[in-house]
Amino acid sequence: MIENKNTNTNSESIAECHPSMCGNCQLDCSMIESLNVEGDKNFAVIKFKGQRTDVFINYKDIKLFNGDYAIVTAEIGFDAGQVIHTFKGSEEYAAKKYNRKINKTIVRKGIQKDIEKIYLNREEEKIVIEKIEIITLSYGLELKVIDVEWQFDKHKLTIFFTAPQRVDFRELVKDLARQFKTRIELRQINTRDEIVKFGNSIGTCGRIICCHTFLNDYGRVGLDHIKTQCLSNTASKLSGNCMRLKCCMAFEYDFYKEELKNYPTINSTIIKSNVEYKLNRIDVLSEQVTLYNTSERMQQVMNKSELNKLLKGANVIQNEPETSDDIIVDEDIIIDE
Repeated sequence: MIENKNTNTNSESIAECHPSMCGNCQLDCSMIESLNVEGDKNFAVIKFKGQRTDVFINYKDIKLFNGDYAIVTAEIGFDAGQVIHTFKGSEEYAAKKYNRKINKTIVRKGIQKDIEKIYLNREEEKIVIEKIEIITLSYGLELKVIDVEWQFDKHKLTIFFTAPQRVDFRELVKDLARQFKTRIELRQINTRDEIVKFGNSIGTCGRIICCHTFLNDYGRVGLDHIKTQCLSNTASKLSGNCMRLKCCMAFEYDFYKEELKNYPTINSTIIKSNVEYKLNRIDVLSEQVTLYNTSERMQQVMNKSELNKLLKGANVIQNEPETSDDIIVDEDIIIDE
């Protein structure tokens, strides 16, 4: 039997948390931030199986705390998940913040009976996987079932799978619908999705990976992120658990891009008083640059103010920025094009 243990012992809403508290509680709330209230509607972010999250309107103003279970509306019927974040605002604000249309609602707070039903559904899913594997074998399909998820009321069964190529599953879906007497949704996932939902959740930084906590929109991380932030080309440092470029490389990208406007481009030539310097490295965070003095054949490190003093009255020959083709990374990293 599972007990609904509310980890928030001081009965404060998760929206009242402060970033300074992060790491000192047991909440899965890495995305806590100060919210500008732009309306008076209550919202809740609900987490489901496989790190899936969605935002729901709390029309009834049900008092919810982090860790509570809630029954919510689904496309057909009802689903159940765990509250990880609550906030107040307008529908437009919430839709913009989470980049999605918000039209589902909180029905009621979960009770002990609901939590036990969720547990039973999770246990039954193990048996369902075995049955599906037997059925797919009879069709001779190259399909690997990764996981399945019962909707709370069992009005839908979602099957997550991988396959080497696209296959016509129409007859299989009909057979599965007859077998389980519910709506079937077959969802083909890629390597990243498989890691996000079911893989190792610890990153090379030693923390839980972002897509297991707060990151829902992966965005695009490309070779330009490596170049702009002067990152190493080593695969182990660039790739995440999914063997794609780490999503976190996008977090500071705009900052680096803006700061680099204050410096000449890498490999630029600076000529002053008949002395020629090559700009080899820019450390944005420490505001230091590394120059190669070609006359004295030695490296020189300067801070930003010293560089600006050197640039005053100097002849600067800007180097053409590197293109993505100039950047070489290990072949086993998957690059998003």
